[in-house]
Amino acid sequence: MLENEALIKSIGGQVVRYRMVPDEKDQIKEELCHMCDSLGLTLILTTGGTGFAKRDVTPEAMLSRAQAGIRGSSLIINLPGSPKGVRENLEAILPALGHGIEILLGEAAECASKPL
Repeated sequence: MLENEALIKSIGGQVVRYRMVPDEKDQIKEELCHMCDSLGLTLILTTGGTGFAKRDVTPEAMLSRAQAGIRGSSLIINLPGSPKGVRENLEAILPALGHGIEILLGEAAECASKPL
């Protein structure tokens, strides 16, 4: 089991694809597009490649640095490379992630649009 797979399972998710990709923009972009467009994955988490080194290009492959983004019906979130950083970031976003994905998929209304 991947170290943080239990956190993903805690919101009813499962890891269906795990790939290590070199720090090459074209290869990262190709894999992310495949996961979004061909596999139709709802949530894609990347780890690593988000630091300040010139080789850290994961966000720039499709997104701005330190941001999440949406491609079609896929939410892509870039996480740090360290296991501790991944865990801390996942723990921070998990409480809202399930509802956010429901909104993305049209399965729930946005909180602000609910009638009083």
